[in-house]
Amino acid sequence: MIFLTGLITLYQEHKGDDLGALAPKVEELLKQHPVANRDLSQLPSEQAEALMEQAYEAEGLRGVPVAVDALRLTPWAYEPWEYLSTTFAHEPSLAAMLASFALYAAHRAIKPAVMEEYHGRFWETPETREFLQALMLVSSMLIDAGRIVEAYHRLDEMLVLDEEDHLGARHWLLPLTIELHDIDYAEYLTTRWDDDDEAWPYLRAMAEYARWGNTPQGRELLQAAYRRYPLVAKYLVNAVPEPKQKDDERSDEHRAWEAADLARECFRRYGGAMSWLSEVTGERPTFSPFRSAKAGVKSKRRRH
Repeated sequence: MIFLTGLITLYQEHKGDDLGALAPKVEELLKQHPVANRDLSQLPSEQAEALMEQAYEAEGLRGVPVAVDALRLTPWAYEPWEYLSTTFAHEPSLAAMLASFALYAAHRAIKPAVMEEYHGRFWETPETREFLQALMLVSSMLIDAGRIVEAYHRLDEMLVLDEEDHLGARHWLLPLTIELHDIDYAEYLTTRWDDDDEAWPYLRAMAEYARWGNTPQGRELLQAAYRRYPLVAKYLVNAVPEPKQKDDERSDEHRAWEAADLARECFRRYGGAMSWLSEVTGERPTFSPFRSAKAGVKSKRRRH
């Protein structure tokens, strides 16, 4: 807690997006409480790796002190920062801050020549691949924190660095482009990729509606999406709690719920879009807003 509160203070006092100036202060903060059981028979990186294995075994908050110890040994290793960020995902502002340090750590590990050589092909080598993963992490946390413009730019950066989009940044970016009224980019994405997951056909139809309103082509796109994935429309018009999973494999209901959760804000941002959805698909609300609120329904807008 001493480390986390100190880190928050440093971050809040820092001006600008570049965390390079903060790095020495973060390192000094970590040095204030050295690792109690320093193993001098191992390199710092080796002991830090062993500590992270312990953190994953401990799981969640119980692994936080162990992950912080790993940072005391290797302040700019990506993995401990990632662990801290995902562990505090229930605190979006804190998670976004920790993810920004994970991104900084991943960036530090890349040699400038490697960035130039693999520009547009970042998935092809481990160090640039880790940077892509860090961008995805920070984008997810920014979305949860409501900082969607920042998330938009990070996801756009991913598509520049990895033109084949191996991590699927486009699936998070498309709803943000519509939500932020960047319809030119939304139409480019739906033209560039002809995806057919549960959310994409609905987002393609929504991009048409955002541009032109209630058109025959838009209705046709929406009807096609509904024929393929009818449960998504049901969950779009009914903000119900996330279905429970009985095992590790997601059910059709769970995938549909996630797709609706991803696309819902797009429909809400445009006047009449929800009514248009109901009219075209025939789906009607069966849950009142009061019942949804009472059930604790909260949009995650994160794609798992």
